[in-house]
Amino acid sequence: MKQLRQYIRHTLLTENIHPKIEGMIQRLRVINADEDIYEHMKIEINIESHGYFEVKLLKTIGGKRLGIIEAVKYSQECLDAFEVVWASERNLGLGPLLYDITMEVASQYGTGLMCDRSSVSDAAFEVWNKYLYMRCNVDKDGKCKSPDIEIMQLDNNKWPKTPQPEDDCKGVSSIEHYPVQDFDMFDEIETDAYLEYWQNKDPLAKVYIKKRPAVIRRLLPHIIWRDGSVSIDPPGWV
Repeated sequence: MKQLRQYIRHTLLTENIHPKIEGMIQRLRVINADEDIYEHMKIEINIESHGYFEVKLLKTIGGKRLGIIEAVKYSQECLDAFEVVWASERNLGLGPLLYDITMEVASQYGTGLMCDRSSVSDAAFEVWNKYLYMRCNVDKDGKCKSPDIEIMQLDNNKWPKTPQPEDDCKGVSSIEHYPVQDFDMFDEIETDAYLEYWQNKDPLAKVYIKKRPAVIRRLLPHIIWRDGSVSIDPPGWV
């Protein structure tokens, strides 16, 4: 049994799908195979432009919204990544699945996905923290050891480290979750300590990338695509 589990895990990682995400995929499939069609769910990906899209989890009948992530693309800053500007999920345990799908879309139309630059809830911080330390499994050199997630480092726009402005990005939400109370940004010693945290430990200072849309491909029968109110075919990159 242990060897079987190891084989399944290896197969899923080869396909660039994390085992926990695979479990959520299977859960959605089971729900949608149930005889009670009123429990069935669908995922709607609405790409209104290459600068804005949303991923929704909906009841198939009636269209009741169960979860949503909205993302907006930065231009000529923040590495051209998409920023999560709104996210909610009705405690169904499928939030990470929506994040993975959002990350896959963001990695096709931009560099990848990053957190809200102005404010991040405690629950959302834990999501990003898990991406960096559990999914990415970052090593001591700041490199991702995950087969399905990549990261890029952002530069803090208040204290830029690199000469190019393209990676400069706001860090308001980062300071909000900096684990030091009463941080004084005008104190040089405290600022140096914060920037070390930003560079090496902060999950909110990264862009997260999934180059292969493996999760979307697995869920294609359960996904509908829209451009605003118009139904569209899946994009060519799928």
